[in-house]
Amino acid sequence: MAMVITGACMDCGACLGVCPESCINEADGVYTVDAARCTDCGACARICPAGACVPGPKPRGVTAQGGAGDKFTPMPASIEP
Repeated sequence: MAMVITGACMDCGACLGVCPESCINEADGVYTVDAARCTDCGACARICPAGACVPGPKPRGVTAQGGAGDKFTPMPASIEP
């Protein structure tokens, strides 16, 4: 799961300098997160004055294994007793 920047973004740019992976980009006043590089550390969410940086949706078929920044593990197709 990667962070996403919602429409609540005020275009302040505070998130650009705090991302340790430099995965936040700005083009024509629109800020986006490169999901392939985002480690879900939450640095952008902690600095954002508008609360516009939020966790993105989980991909189908995965379950969280802990807190922010942790990896995801595929869910088994079926569970046998």
